[in-house]
Amino acid sequence: GGKDAEKAIEEIGISLFIEIVGVIISNLPKCEHDIFNMLANTSDLTVDQVRKLDMADFAEMIMDFVKKEEFADFIKVVSKLFK
Repeated sequence: GGKDAEKAIEEIGISLFIEIVGVIISNLPKCEHDIFNMLANTSDLTVDQVRKLDMADFAEMIMDFVKKEEFADFIKVVSKLFK
């Protein structure tokens, strides 16, 4: 459940989590279509609704996405490459 995802994020480190969110936001101009589609596909919103979110809500949505258990599992696997 969500506890496993939160534990994984703690293990990965808050700084890495913030870095991932920062990378997504900083690359928004280059891949906004893909990011908006991804967020729309993983939420109840349409692409247009995601596009119209204010920056605070958009950042929160990205953080919620990165906290998903599947994403945490992916990061755990990738982080093993750097140990």
